[in-house]
Amino acid sequence: MRDNLGLVSYLTGHQDWHTVVRPSGSHGLDLLFCGPIPPNPSELLSSRSMGELIRSAREQYEFVILDSAPMLALADSRILATLVSGVLLVVKNAMIPREQVKQALFGIQSVGANVVGVALNRVDLHTNGYFDYHADCFPDGEGSQGSFLTVDSQGTQQQQR
Repeated sequence: MRDNLGLVSYLTGHQDWHTVVRPSGSHGLDLLFCGPIPPNPSELLSSRSMGELIRSAREQYEFVILDSAPMLALADSRILATLVSGVLLVVKNAMIPREQVKQALFGIQSVGANVVGVALNRVDLHTNGYFDYHADCFPDGEGSQGSFLTVDSQGTQQQQR
């Protein structure tokens, strides 16, 4: 029965969130899985209970990290983005077109969320040749060839050369 419990169990009022948190096996890292798939995930994620969970978890944990569905696929990620202090967009290298990355960044910013960075995964470190990375994909026009965007401790974006 415990394997079927998780975030949804808490959000639907069936469990206290503390009872469905599981140790990861790594010291200091606990996990809260989704649990049963609900018919109304967007409603649950935008509920008062979700906000209360995040506030309560912040009091207990040094960091609270949420993993969500792809930004462009569902509204879930945009809903969660409004509840957290920062969003790290993870992009699969050489698979996601630049335009989709721009759309995802725009979607995050359009709900007033704070983009703290972009992580590029599945990068082949053994390729020969040069990489041509630019910070020109931010929808507000910030960033250009030869520059990059940083975020200071207050969450303010600053362009660096």
